[in-house]
Amino acid sequence: MLSFYAVFSGYLEKPVFKRGRTDCAWALLINLLIMFIFIFFLRPFAALMQKVLPGEDETLPIWPEFLDRKYLSNSGKALDNVQKELQREINLTRKMF
Repeated sequence: MLSFYAVFSGYLEKPVFKRGRTDCAWALLINLLIMFIFIFFLRPFAALMQKVLPGEDETLPIWPEFLDRKYLSNSGKALDNVQKELQREINLTRKMF
Protein backbone atom coordinates (compact mmCIF):
# COMPACT_ATOMS: atom_id res chain seq x y z
CA MET A 1 0.00 0.00 0.00
CA LEU A 2 2.82 2.38 0.80
CA SER A 3 4.41 1.78 -2.60
CA PHE A 4 1.15 2.76 -4.26
CA TYR A 5 1.06 5.85 -2.07
CA ALA A 6 4.58 6.82 -3.14
CA VAL A 7 3.80 6.34 -6.82
CA PHE A 8 0.48 8.15 -6.55
CA SER A 9 1.89 11.08 -4.62
CA GLY A 10 4.85 11.39 -7.00
CA TYR A 11 2.48 11.36 -9.94
CA LEU A 12 0.39 14.13 -8.42
CA GLU A 13 3.38 16.36 -7.80
CA LYS A 14 3.99 16.79 -11.52
CA PRO A 15 3.40 20.35 -12.68
CA VAL A 16 0.64 19.18 -15.04
CA PHE A 17 -1.70 18.81 -12.08
CA LYS A 18 -3.14 21.90 -10.54
CA ARG A 19 -4.36 22.25 -6.97
CA GLY A 20 -8.01 21.40 -7.75
CA ARG A 21 -7.12 18.28 -9.68
CA THR A 22 -4.76 17.16 -6.95
CA ASP A 23 -7.44 17.63 -4.29
CA CYS A 24 -9.92 15.73 -6.42
CA ALA A 25 -7.46 12.88 -6.97
CA TRP A 26 -6.72 12.65 -3.23
CA ALA A 27 -10.44 12.61 -2.45
CA LEU A 28 -10.88 9.80 -4.97
CA LEU A 29 -8.01 7.85 -3.43
CA ILE A 30 -9.37 8.27 0.10
CA ASN A 31 -12.89 7.23 -0.97
CA LEU A 32 -11.57 4.14 -2.74
CA LEU A 33 -9.49 3.24 0.31
CA ILE A 34 -12.50 3.59 2.61
CA MET A 35 -14.59 1.51 0.23
CA PHE A 36 -12.02 -1.30 0.13
CA ILE A 37 -11.68 -1.30 3.91
CA PHE A 38 -15.40 -1.32 4.70
CA ILE A 39 -16.50 -3.71 1.98
CA PHE A 40 -15.16 -6.54 4.15
CA PHE A 41 -17.36 -5.44 7.05
CA LEU A 42 -20.54 -5.49 4.99
CA ARG A 43 -21.53 -9.14 5.46
CA PRO A 44 -20.83 -9.23 9.22
CA PHE A 45 -22.76 -5.97 9.60
CA ALA A 46 -25.70 -7.39 7.64
CA ALA A 47 -25.67 -10.53 9.81
CA LEU A 48 -25.63 -8.38 12.94
CA MET A 49 -28.61 -6.36 11.68
CA GLN A 50 -30.51 -9.59 10.99
CA LYS A 51 -29.95 -10.61 14.62
CA VAL A 52 -30.83 -7.20 16.03
CA LEU A 53 -33.92 -6.71 13.83
CA PRO A 54 -35.43 -10.18 13.39
CA GLY A 55 -38.49 -10.86 11.33
CA GLU A 56 -39.49 -10.95 7.73
CA ASP A 57 -39.59 -7.88 5.56
CA GLU A 58 -43.04 -6.94 4.35
CA THR A 59 -43.51 -5.14 1.08
CA LEU A 60 -46.09 -2.44 1.45
CA PRO A 61 -47.99 -1.40 -1.68
CA ILE A 62 -47.70 2.31 -2.31
CA TRP A 63 -49.84 2.51 -5.43
CA PRO A 64 -53.57 3.11 -5.02
CA GLU A 65 -55.55 -0.10 -4.95
CA PHE A 66 -59.10 1.21 -4.88
CA LEU A 67 -58.89 4.27 -7.15
CA ASP A 68 -59.95 3.57 -10.71
CA ARG A 69 -60.83 5.90 -13.58
CA LYS A 70 -63.76 3.76 -14.70
CA TYR A 71 -65.72 4.84 -11.59
CA LEU A 72 -65.41 8.56 -12.30
CA SER A 73 -68.81 8.60 -14.01
CA ASN A 74 -70.45 7.11 -10.88
CA SER A 75 -69.71 9.65 -8.14
CA GLY A 76 -71.11 7.50 -5.30
CA LYS A 77 -68.90 4.54 -6.15
CA ALA A 78 -65.91 6.86 -6.73
CA LEU A 79 -66.31 8.44 -3.29
CA ASP A 80 -66.66 5.00 -1.68
CA ASN A 81 -63.41 3.97 -3.35
CA VAL A 82 -61.72 7.17 -2.14
CA GLN A 83 -62.86 6.38 1.39
CA LYS A 84 -61.50 2.81 1.10
CA GLU A 85 -58.20 4.11 -0.26
CA LEU A 86 -57.82 6.65 2.54
CA GLN A 87 -58.55 3.96 5.13
CA ARG A 88 -55.94 1.70 3.51
CA GLU A 89 -53.35 4.50 3.60
CA ILE A 90 -54.14 5.23 7.25
CA ASN A 91 -53.61 1.54 8.04
CA LEU A 92 -50.30 1.56 6.16
CA THR A 93 -49.18 4.57 8.18
CA ARG A 94 -50.13 2.85 11.43
CA LYS A 95 -48.10 -0.22 10.44
CA MET A 96 -45.05 1.97 9.93
CA PHE A 97 -45.19 3.27 13.48
